[in-house]
Amino acid sequence: MPLSGAHAAPSTPTTCTWCGTHYARHQRNCTNCGGPLPGPTPLDPGPEPPPPPRAIPRAYARRLTVTGNVPTIVGGVFAAVGLLVALVPLGIALAVFPDIAPFALIGVLFAGIGLPILWIGVRRARRQLHALRDGVAVRGTILELYQDTSQATNGRHPWAVVYGYEAAGRHHEGTVRSWARGGAIAATYAVGSPVHVLYVAEAPERSALYPPIR
Repeated sequence: MPLSGAHAAPSTPTTCTWCGTHYARHQRNCTNCGGPLPGPTPLDPGPEPPPPPRAIPRAYARRLTVTGNVPTIVGGVFAAVGLLVALVPLGIALAVFPDIAPFALIGVLFAGIGLPILWIGVRRARRQLHALRDGVAVRGTILELYQDTSQATNGRHPWAVVYGYEAAGRHHEGTVRSWARGGAIAATYAVGSPVHVLYVAEAPERSALYPPIR
């Protein structure tokens, strides 16, 4: 169900979308990581993006690449377990029991599953960071806000934020998902809200919101 455009007051509590620092009152930049924050109302897109290359807060890059990247975590665990399961039987087989060498194939299978998933997560994060760091800045518009019931964690569904922008003479759209509460999303975005979009010059269909959505 789409959200309506509730307007937040400048005194509304704000959470930095880069590092997660919480503030009792809205401000323009995070004092912890230095990242710019969204505007205090859905009509204010926040500060204009600086020219590239832009500095990306380390906490955000780490969360996007590792700690908050599900494919990276899942793929990394599968790959690590697979390599361990593959190497231990091989080592024992070479040293003592050659007959257990075939068990290493189980580890190879795990690693074969995990490494592609890990690569997908890392590639997705690198593309997002590339758009944020080097992307061309344009003004976009929020087109839709709704709960994505195709995904769930602990009974909760993420909010999908769909935005549109013009690049290379064509209309493009992007979607960002947020696990923030609906009230937090509605306080910052509404259908029709202006937003800053950064798109990759050589691939205009790849883009990111600036500041990002947490």
